Amino acid sequence: MISYKISNKIYLQKSFYKGFLLVFLLITACKKPLFLGEDYIEPKIETSESWQNNSLNIQENSTNKAINKKWWEDFQDSQLNQIIELALKDNHGLNIARSRILESRANVKFKKSELMPKVDATATASRSNNNFNPINPNNHPVFNFFRTGFDASWELDFFGGNYSQKKASEFLFFANQEQEKLATKSLIAEIAKNYLELRFLQNELIVNQSLKDIYQENLDLNKAKNRSGFVDEITLKNLENDILDSESQIVDLEAQIQSKIYNIEVLAGQKIGHLAQDLKQFKSMPKIDNNIFVDLPAEIIANRPDVNIASHEFMATIANKNFAVSQIFPKISIAAFFGFLNTETGNLLKPNSQVFSTSAGVNLPILHFGKLKAGIKIADAQKEQALIKFEETINKAIFDIESAFLNYNNKCKQKDIANDLLQNNHNIVEFQQKKYNAGLISYLGLNESKIQDLQSLLSFLQKELDENLAMISVLKSLAI
Repeated sequence: MISYKISNKIYLQKSFYKGFLLVFLLITACKKPLFLGEDYIEPKIETSESWQNNSLNIQENSTNKAINKKWWEDFQDSQLNQIIELALKDNHGLNIARSRILESRANVKFKKSELMPKVDATATASRSNNNFNPINPNNHPVFNFFRTGFDASWELDFFGGNYSQKKASEFLFFANQEQEKLATKSLIAEIAKNYLELRFLQNELIVNQSLKDIYQENLDLNKAKNRSGFVDEITLKNLENDILDSESQIVDLEAQIQSKIYNIEVLAGQKIGHLAQDLKQFKSMPKIDNNIFVDLPAEIIANRPDVNIASHEFMATIANKNFAVSQIFPKISIAAFFGFLNTETGNLLKPNSQVFSTSAGVNLPILHFGKLKAGIKIADAQKEQALIKFEETINKAIFDIESAFLNYNNKCKQKDIANDLLQNNHNIVEFQQKKYNAGLISYLGLNESKIQDLQSLLSFLQKELDENLAMISVLKSLAI
């Protein structure tokens, strides 16, 4: 009896080790499924030949200067830099994008685990009786069963269903990474845009206050003339209207300034009022070297996050198509148990209670009323849509880049013209001041030239803002 138990134990151990070795060999042999479906080939970026062969030049006389990846630092505005640093840390939309990356990374691990065996520790206890006893109908024995051990199961992914799902999750993970890049670049551009607009509005407010002061001087001087009969009431009313227009403009600018401050605080992920005190302090509009874009290759389009997102989403549809095709093939799985079984808990963990079992199963789809074929058609349609979306994204990217460059060049020329006009008006004020000092013109005549000069300054500030905003659009279109 003792020799039988020992030999039985050795047999069980050998059988278990053989089963374990078989599972190990299957895992090693099946790193990739036998059926892979379509190849994972990235869509090609196709553009017109003329666009591919021509480099992008922002200005005709540009010098060779590399583009700073942190281009906003070229404004040399410490407050702008601090706001962007806050936004990169606290912006809600950006933090959501980062959270989606963590989610998609975990999803990749989840899908990858489906390719591997599962091992669980189990313990069960049951109590039952047998009502059917032909030998002794009046005797209904009660049985206790106690079972504990390890259950192992594994779906052999010969036809790539789980592998395809893992690949799809990987491509969506890459797409989420690009989405975070896109959110970051858009956020930086939006903050820089709002900051420049804020500083422009503050400068515009000061100029309008100066215009109001001049209008008030003109009104006071003309009131004196009115008392002497040299100026009629209509002239005074027109001057009063100029003052009222200036006051209305000032009130509107003050409201716009406050709104811009709120918007910057929201973009930076800060509570309303957190940045208000610093932003309300007047600062001149920061300037940047506009001579930094040189010979940018057409391949820059491949750096755009939206293009990469569309590419990864297309690749994910290939994986989904392969998964749909894999569903028409049989599913093969194996399972094993090793542990202890006894009718008494006291004897459960003894060597003679050791048991093991192995099993294999095949599930072949036979009749699904067109469900599997429809799944393949759905995946095909989604793949076609993703490819069309990718091509549309390429066209939109080229349009964005070309339009941004064209608009920037246009704004540069407009600013140069406005600057020439401003310099001419500065010169006129100097000439008029000399004539006034010499008694050749009245103070009202000098004020008229000052008004024209301030109005040309407003126009120049607007053109300078337009140029800077257009430059930011260029940088955004190039995904810098």
